[in-house]
Amino acid sequence: MEERLGVKLFNRTTRQLSLTPIGQAYYEKCTIILDRVEDANALIQGLQATPKGRLRLTVPYELGLFFLKEMMMGFAKAYPEVTVELELTNRMVDIVEEGFDLALRIGDLTDSSLIAVKLLNMEGGVYASPSFFDHRPLPQTPSGLPLSECLQFTTTQTKSWTFDHPQEGLTEVKPTGRIQVNSMDYMCESAVNGLGIAVINKMIAMTYVQQGKLVEILQEYKVSFPALFAVYPSRKFLSPNVRAFMDYIKKEVETL
Repeated sequence: MEERLGVKLFNRTTRQLSLTPIGQAYYEKCTIILDRVEDANALIQGLQATPKGRLRLTVPYELGLFFLKEMMMGFAKAYPEVTVELELTNRMVDIVEEGFDLALRIGDLTDSSLIAVKLLNMEGGVYASPSFFDHRPLPQTPSGLPLSECLQFTTTQTKSWTFDHPQEGLTEVKPTGRIQVNSMDYMCESAVNGLGIAVINKMIAMTYVQQGKLVEILQEYKVSFPALFAVYPSRKFLSPNVRAFMDYIKKEVETL
């Protein structure tokens, strides 16, 4: 090889063999090439593998209950050889420590050791019970909201509500209501029972609006709401099960 390359790759003695600086650089480049070949082989094998076996998922409770239920049923039907273990919880699960393959989360990723893929930009709206404004003035702008009667969702990363209007730009208000909860379902029920005004994910609020239990106000303002992400451990390749689930969910949310 040295003769073919025209360089000295090794230092040789009767007792020792070591790489020259050029030999070390050549070795490192060859190692990178071999690693990439192995990666390519593993990728092809993964793409050809049939999804089967266990898939452990963790999803926020209300998201799984109100939004993902039909998608999860559809995935289970499409991949009958996959055993789905789904945990619905609002706690921040350590997916690596607890052995989950993937998590669906709303909000920015805080653990930099995980990979996050945005699936959907979520929309929020401002809601109250139909009778809530019977004896109160109906707010026409975010600054007109009675902040002491605005319910607080405690798991959001910001304690403020941010509104965007084509002419007025951004407006930020901070709710100070006496009810603070970490459940979007409980938030909805609190608003339904006239306990205050709430910013709620529009997909979750839709059922309550259709039933006449909630009304949306300030509809001309866009309410900032955290996006939906798929989160999985940082590793070179997704398992066939995770890849199949990701592809299925991406396809489903594109139709929304």
